[in-house]
Amino acid sequence: MEPQMIRAIRYIVAVFFLLISFSSWCGDVNPSDIRATVGVFVSPPFVIKSGDSYEGIAVDIWDKAAKNKSIGYQFKEYNTFTALFDALEREEIDAAVTNLSITEERARQFDFSFPWYDSGLRVLTTKNPAVSTSNTLNKLYHSGYLASYLWIAGIIMFATVLLTLFDRVFDKEFPRNWFNGLAESFYHIISLITTGKTGHKQLFGAIGRIFAAVWMLVGVGVIAYMTSSVTSVMTAMQFTDNITQLSDLSGRTIAARQGSVSAQVLENKGMKIYPVNHITDGIPAMQKGKIAAIVGDAPVLEYYTKQHPYSELQVVGNIFHHDKYGFAFPQNSRINRDLSLEIIKLTENGTLSEIKKRYLGE
Repeated sequence: MEPQMIRAIRYIVAVFFLLISFSSWCGDVNPSDIRATVGVFVSPPFVIKSGDSYEGIAVDIWDKAAKNKSIGYQFKEYNTFTALFDALEREEIDAAVTNLSITEERARQFDFSFPWYDSGLRVLTTKNPAVSTSNTLNKLYHSGYLASYLWIAGIIMFATVLLTLFDRVFDKEFPRNWFNGLAESFYHIISLITTGKTGHKQLFGAIGRIFAAVWMLVGVGVIAYMTSSVTSVMTAMQFTDNITQLSDLSGRTIAARQGSVSAQVLENKGMKIYPVNHITDGIPAMQKGKIAAIVGDAPVLEYYTKQHPYSELQVVGNIFHHDKYGFAFPQNSRINRDLSLEIIKLTENGTLSEIKKRYLGE
C-alpha cells in the first residue's frame, strides 16, 4: 500500500475518533451548568406562597435535592393544575413541583422522580351542627329562602294596606282609625292564608267570592312553600350530620380540583362534580349548601382544618385511593435521575421526615 494512502487512512481514523470524543463530551451535562425553570402550583402544605417566595414540603424537598446537586432553578407559578400540566407537556418548564400523584396515565406522558410522599384521598365536610333555631335560620339564609320570605312578607303587607284602603271606601262599618283598620285587615289576610277562613264581609257578590277563593289558593301555596323549604333545610342538615365516608355522598354534588386524581375518581364512580381550581374555592359553596362535601388529597384537607380550627369544617372517613407524590418532568429529562438519587438519599438520612414534621407536626 502506498505511503500516501496509509497516511490518508490514518488521518480519517483520527478524525473519526476525534468526532466521537467531541460528541461524547458534548453529551455529558454537568448539573452545575443547568438552570431549570420549575413550575409550581400553590397547594398548602406542599407549596405555600409567601410574598414573592415559596415554601412548603414539596418546595423544601426540591430545594434541598437541587442544591445538593448544584442545579440552579427559578420558580414559575401557574394558577390552575391543568395549566401546570399543559406547560409541562409543551416543555415550557423543566419540572413541575406540587403535590402531584403518580398515576399510570401520567407516567406514560411524563417522567416522574422517586416518590417522596405517601398520600390518598379523604372527605371534607361541615361539622355536625345541632338542629337549632339559629342553625336553621342560618341555613335558610345561605340557601336563599329568607330572601323569599321577605318577599312574601312584603306582599302580605301590601295586601293589608290595599284591603284597608278598599274597606275604608266600600265598608261603612270599617274602623276609621288607621291603626285599627290595618290591624283588622292584617288579621283577615293572615287568617285567610293559614286557615282558608275569614270573618271579612262578602262584598260585590260572586266577584268578591272569586277574589277570596284566589287568595285562598295563594295562601295554600305560601304555606306549602314555607313548610317545604324549612323541611328540606332541616333534612339537609340531618343528612350532613351522617356523612362519615364517600358512600354517604351518593347522589350529592361534591367539589374536587379540576384535573386532579380526586376528580377522576369521583367521575369514575358516576358522582356529581363541582369543579374548583383550589380546594378552598369549594368551601363557600359548601357553607351555602350548594355542595355536600369536598374530596381532595388527605394532607391538604387535614392541613387546612388545622390552620382554621374555627371554620366548623372536619375531615371524615378513612383514606381511600392511596397514591404517591413525585416531581414531574418532560420525557427524557436531563435532571430527573440526579434528583431522584438525591431524594433517595434524603429519605435514607431522615431529611424528608424532618421536612414533613416541620409542616405537619407529625
